[in-house]
Amino acid sequence: MIKIIWPNPSKEDYDLASKYGYTPQLIARWRMLIGDEVKDLVEAIEKYRRVFIRVNTLKISPKELKRRLEEEGFLLRETFLEYAFEVLRSPYTLSSSKEHLLGYFYIQDLSSMIPPLLLDPKPHESILDLAAAPGGKTTHIAQITEGKAKIVAVDISRKRMASMRSNVNRLGISNIIMIRADGRKIVSYGAKFDKVLLDAPCTGEGVIPRDHSRKTIRLKEYESRVRLQRDLLRVAYEILKPGGLLVYSTCTYSPEENEENIKFAIEELKMELMDDWPIYDFRPSNGYNMKGVWRAYTHRQNTLGAFYAVLRKPE
Repeated sequence: MIKIIWPNPSKEDYDLASKYGYTPQLIARWRMLIGDEVKDLVEAIEKYRRVFIRVNTLKISPKELKRRLEEEGFLLRETFLEYAFEVLRSPYTLSSSKEHLLGYFYIQDLSSMIPPLLLDPKPHESILDLAAAPGGKTTHIAQITEGKAKIVAVDISRKRMASMRSNVNRLGISNIIMIRADGRKIVSYGAKFDKVLLDAPCTGEGVIPRDHSRKTIRLKEYESRVRLQRDLLRVAYEILKPGGLLVYSTCTYSPEENEENIKFAIEELKMELMDDWPIYDFRPSNGYNMKGVWRAYTHRQNTLGAFYAVLRKPE
């Protein structure tokens, strides 16, 4: 049974929600997670305007792209990733630049670059991205593996898959097999993979700076998302080879979609939690009521919100 915590908001919750256009229940849920920091979180979300790009190193070096963009009047700042920059100033729309059209970079928040790093993909591996479109993380995996891994990308959305095909073609990547399908049904295909990335469809609380509709999420949406996420976790387990690695990530703060799903994977699917954080230059927050999983909060990490966990299927 899926149980969603739906607390009674306090007067402070109502006041904060009213000021910025959130449901009081969402504010109350966040207060449950981080206490009085909720005001800092909401204010950080309202102010968040950061823009990052990931250099497509299959086509160009970070140094050369930085030189070209700065000659055009863009101002870039380095990040902990040598192939990612923060864009501090744009003389015109970034996506209309010649370099973007040529596939030299992908516009992507820093928090979204973390899951492929956790997956640690290798050129010889078979890798499944189970909810892949529009392809930011899939193409990052291809880049890390120098275009040599066997990558399958699955997504159910016709519109998002069209965007993914456009992105893959623009970036010049040829080692991704794209399949428009319901991820819950792909076990019947019979393939097995060394690694799976499940950046699960979620309620999107962490991307409110990009989508203000997420300020008014209703109870039924939480319930339906958790059901879908657990179905996809079962698929990920079935389709992994023994000893295979699963990276589970979301762009939401909801514990039911995050820590509770990891508990489900451990208790029901008997997966093993890999609890060492390997990315030393990016320091996440600890999980809510659970060790070995990690969160990015906008007011702490200064990125969009996200959740990360790494699981292994038993041998």
